[in-house]
Amino acid sequence: FDMNTVGSCILKNCTAEGNSNYCIDENAGGSNIRGGLSAGFDCDRASNVLLEDCVAIANNPQPGGVASKVTGFYASIFPEGGYIENIVYKNCTSLNHSSDFPGTFVAGFLIGENPPTTIVINSNQIILEGCVAEGNVNTSNPGNGAGVSFENWTTSSSVQNCIFKGNGVGILVRGENTVSNLFKNNEISANSEYGIADFTQNLNSYAMNYAYNPDAIENYQGLPAFTPVRTWQIGFAPAPLDNNRTLDPLDNISVSN
Repeated sequence: FDMNTVGSCILKNCTAEGNSNYCIDENAGGSNIRGGLSAGFDCDRASNVLLEDCVAIANNPQPGGVASKVTGFYASIFPEGGYIENIVYKNCTSLNHSSDFPGTFVAGFLIGENPPTTIVINSNQIILEGCVAEGNVNTSNPGNGAGVSFENWTTSSSVQNCIFKGNGVGILVRGENTVSNLFKNNEISANSEYGIADFTQNLNSYAMNYAYNPDAIENYQGLPAFTPVRTWQIGFAPAPLDNNRTLDPLDNISVSN
């Protein structure tokens, strides 16, 4: 589904399965088609879009193709620069996007971009509500894949009440200008690298998330200072609360074996 430059659009109960470009990344010496993008739903340079109850399944490069980005849902405007805003994903599902090429980035939902410094991309008010991302992995480089990835210049956006299972990273947040985003009440499990990883060193908000990733490096990585996290190792009593503090409804829960 190609929604490039759309100014107002609603899609409901749509499925994109097995769609792809024959992508040969320009860095591999071939032609570069759509920036090496393979996606199910492409909201490039779009605004005021609602996708509800939509499903993206295995929209991977064709055999012999190498994409720089593989994703179920894409919202960005690289390489042109500019703005995307008011994109809402409600109860959408992204499953089984993959690549075995180490340099390919794989995500269930890919928001924003890491552009050259001469290009500014502003992704504002991008909302994921009640969505699921499962099995989105780079099999050769697990850290180069995520359930959802907020890239540079993504601001004032949110991910709430979602499930991220069996991806490389559950929720990945990066880019020096990615700030003022909210991640709340999400379930993150069985991801291989991190549950949630924030590499921005910015003030993004995390509350009421539940992370259980037995094989991950860490459940939470790089969250802002004083983000409330409550830990529990299965088979043992939860750690005592500090300074007689009661359980805070904002606590992020970290569960380990």
